[in-house]
Formats: sequence, C-alpha cells, structure tokens
Amino acid sequence: MFTMRNIALKLFRAAWANVLTSISIITISICLVMTMTVYIWNANSQMKADIQALYGEMDLMVGYNPDQQKLLTTNQIEELSTLAGVTQVSRLSIAHTIVEHEKYTAFYTVGVENDDLVKSRYHFAVNLGPNDAILSENVARLFNKRVGDSIHIQSKDFIVQEILPTMKGTDSPNIILLANDVVKAWMNNSQPQTAGIFALIKTDEGRAKAVGAEIKQLDETLRVDVMSDYDVIKRNLQSLMVFMIVLSVFILLISSVLLLSTFQLLFYKIKEQLMILRALGASVKQVGRIVKLQLSLIISFGVMLGTTLSLVIIKSWLPRGWDRTSFE
Repeated sequence: MFTMRNIALKLFRAAWANVLTSISIITISICLVMTMTVYIWNANSQMKADIQALYGEMDLMVGYNPDQQKLLTTNQIEELSTLAGVTQVSRLSIAHTIVEHEKYTAFYTVGVENDDLVKSRYHFAVNLGPNDAILSENVARLFNKRVGDSIHIQSKDFIVQEILPTMKGTDSPNIILLANDVVKAWMNNSQPQTAGIFALIKTDEGRAKAVGAEIKQLDETLRVDVMSDYDVIKRNLQSLMVFMIVLSVFILLISSVLLLSTFQLLFYKIKEQLMILRALGASVKQVGRIVKLQLSLIISFGVMLGTTLSLVIIKSWLPRGWDRTSFE
C-alpha cells in the first residue's frame, strides 16, 4: 500500500536532477547567509574584545596634560565618583622616572592602587606594596630582571613582583608599575621629570560618552579619553554590515528566482505522473498534498545541509578572535 509520502519520494526519481539542483540552491543560500551573519557578529565581538583587552574594564581616563601644569585634586576625583552613571573610579599617578641610574632615559612609571579596575587596565595580578614593582616585558629585558630581583628606580630599590607579558598584536611598552603612594611622594618632591594625576572611570553600559560630556562641562580644560570610542573602526564595521545585509538580500532574491524556475521544471518533469494519479482517481487535494510534501522535503534537506555546511565552515575556516586575556 502506497502512502502519500512514498508516492512523493518515488516521483522524485522522474526529476532527480531538478530535485538535487533545488536542494543545492537552498543549501548554498543558507550557507552564504549564515556565514556572512556569523562573520559580522564575530567582527563586532572581536572589536569589543580587542578594546577590552587593551583597556580592561575602564571606559574613561580623565586628567590634565603635563604641559598644563595642573593636577587632579582629591575633591575633583571624589566629584567624579558621584556623577550619574559612574560605577568605579581608580586613581593613577603618572610620572617619568630614572631606572638603574640611566640618567639619559626616563621610563613611563604609573602609581596604581590595588583595585580591580586598574588591574584590568594594566593586566597585573599582585597587590603592590611600598617596596614592590611590576615591569613590562621590555623593561625587564633591558635590565635583565626577573621576578624576585631588585631594581633601582629614581632613588630607591624595589623588588620585582611581576613581569607583564606582551599582548598579541602589540609591542611591549616601557612601563613600570609602583604603588600609588610612592609615585605621589616623588611628585610632591618634584623628582620625576614630568608628572600627572589621572582617574580611571568605569561607567554603566553605554554611558561612557554621556559621562565624558558631563565631565567636560565641569572643567573644559580636562582631558577626557573615551576608550571605547573607536569611530573609524565602528564606521568601517557599520559599512561592512550594510554591505553584508544588502548582499544577503540579493542572495535571497536570486535564490528565490532560481528556486521558482527549478520548481517549475521539476513539476513539468513529473506532470505526466501527476496526470496518471488523477486518472487513477486521486483528488486535487491529494495531488496538492503530494506537491506540498515534495516541496517540504526539498526545503528541509536544503536547510539541514546548508546549516551543517555553514557550521563546518564557521568552525574550520572563519577567523575567530583571540581571548582578550591571552598573551604571547
């Protein structure tokens, strides 16, 4: 006894080339659209991951340029922490110091607190005491220092507690991290060549620009850096997204036209079989069910194959962003 499903499958034999062509068209269309969608999503995620890998949880950096000869005061920093949308503030003291009596080379030195915000920004893990120092990989290489070694900075010896590895895709900077109180004491004594006090600010999601604008209203001379404000990258990404969306629409339109033509050829091929079924007593409704079942099978196979192929391509060939916490 033949069922509608069996009859629909047997009729495929009369036009197997058209059936395979239809499935192939659907497979390629699904594969292209899914691959481009994942590519856009991956590019957007990669941009956010790269920014966070460079700057951690920090959204804003606020302070005065060294040539302004002004420093952030305690009252100003406390005022920043009370602004709407600000969730965390960390203080920095930035100076250029003499290392190992190298008088002709000043090294970028940052006085940091031991909070999570500044740790995410500079990617260190230990808590710094008054006699501790953290060196970048390049500084450690220049002076042949390892963890546990002593290093002379400005006018005091420090113990190297950690060496910052170089992030992928970047160069190792010449940077030294010390306890904030130590660098501030030097700044008060005017020992470093240039100095400044900055505040790292973490804001609520999407509030960085608004908070930055509010800070500029408080003092127009303040330097406010929005770390996630990569306008050029964002514009290029938006252009890519528009291009991908337009291309996807054209792919779907072309695929629809090709499918329509292929389906017409398919049913033209099995027209005689359908007429025989009608002559044997099949009703119009039964013939319609056979045609719908054939279409459903073709579309289902095409979607499954397209999805599977897309997953294989995405997993094997599409570039994926590196972990924001990974280093060379």
